[in-house]
Amino acid sequence: MLDKLMLEKLVEKELKGLPIFGLSQIERVKKNSIKLKEGLKHEKEVLELSVMLHNAGAKQCIQFTQDFIQYSVALAKKFLSRANYPSKKMDSIIHCIQEAHLNGQPKTIEAKILHDAVLLDEIGAIGVLKDSISFYSQKKSLQNFRESLRAKSYHLKNAFFTEKGKELAIEGITSYNEFVERLEREL
Repeated sequence: MLDKLMLEKLVEKELKGLPIFGLSQIERVKKNSIKLKEGLKHEKEVLELSVMLHNAGAKQCIQFTQDFIQYSVALAKKFLSRANYPSKKMDSIIHCIQEAHLNGQPKTIEAKILHDAVLLDEIGAIGVLKDSISFYSQKKSLQNFRESLRAKSYHLKNAFFTEKGKELAIEGITSYNEFVERLEREL
């Protein structure tokens, strides 16, 4: 039997000291996923573990500019293996994590829910703040930051997979696009 408490402790230890990227991000994504999963048939445990593990690589990514998704996948595999989690279900969780980004192409309902939950977090004010911190910590130029925001803005309207995600994203996408346009004007 899976020891979820042990997994929570491992994730908590891994993300300690990351106020916006760490455990609070998991909680925001968890709240979003609760809204998104309503009425959808899904594997509860796969979704819960995917939410818990999807950003396990955040600290390494920020500190050492490592690939966020790949490091999160590696940690998820390590943590789930340590918990003797079945490999078939582990593959489902890994798929969810790998596709939980703007250009992700989730195939399962759990992956679609996680994908949309993460994107809802990214298009809010905290998401813009996270992008800003990431670019600053990676010493990228302001021009690179503007281009990244502009590209993200362009892709957001077709990025959501669940009907509820599309519905919930309307206001966030509008606000995000307005921010990008205002930044363009001011710079």
